[in-house]
Amino acid sequence: MQTQPDAVTDVRLSYIEPGAVCSLACPLCPTGSGASKLSQGFLKASAFADILEALGPGWKKILLFRFGEPLLNPFLGEMLREASRRRIETTISTHLSLPKFDSVTAQDIVGSGVSTIIASIDGATQEVYERYRVGGSLPTVLANIRKLIRAKKAGGLKKPAILWQFLAHKENQHELHRARVLASKLGIGFYANLRHYPRSAEPLWGGARIDEKLLEAPTIVMPNSGINARTQVSSNIS
Repeated sequence: MQTQPDAVTDVRLSYIEPGAVCSLACPLCPTGSGASKLSQGFLKASAFADILEALGPGWKKILLFRFGEPLLNPFLGEMLREASRRRIETTISTHLSLPKFDSVTAQDIVGSGVSTIIASIDGATQEVYERYRVGGSLPTVLANIRKLIRAKKAGGLKKPAILWQFLAHKENQHELHRARVLASKLGIGFYANLRHYPRSAEPLWGGARIDEKLLEAPTIVMPNSGINARTQVSSNIS
């Protein structure tokens, strides 16, 4: 008879989708491409609280993203605060190409208790960035990152950790180093994520062979975050 908890089931980590809604049209994303059949509504804070209650005590981490843009959910700040109140770490992953994202919103998110904010930015110039992040604006993204950084500094906060995630493909790999330098200048973490694109995808992405030497880089330590952002190789699609 097994008397100790299983190592996998004891992780206590879960994805919770705030809403399968996005303002971009990334070609391999089920939401951005229009392939998703998920509801286009947003998860409400009360429903989120019910989910946490059902999960029970001891839950360690919630990833509040999957197929949508979490910052479009008007209840996100409230949900993050509820998780923080229960001492649950939270991570959101965002494209941050949001023209209406202002300093007040940045303060609300940063002050919510969220542990980590991942910004998916797949280029160092608008021309390359928009090849995958269709409809996105790199200047808007960088401006919004600066709003988050200012809000964090104004609050004297060590968290959230802010990470630049670079999803590498054959059309943007030449800008990987430039993006890493931009992230360093901003004072945020950086990691490259090498996706395994399906060969059935359009030729721009399918079967891409990335020189993994380009992904090798020293660890960039995010100021006051306690997190080291290292280059990663992953099959995640987001």
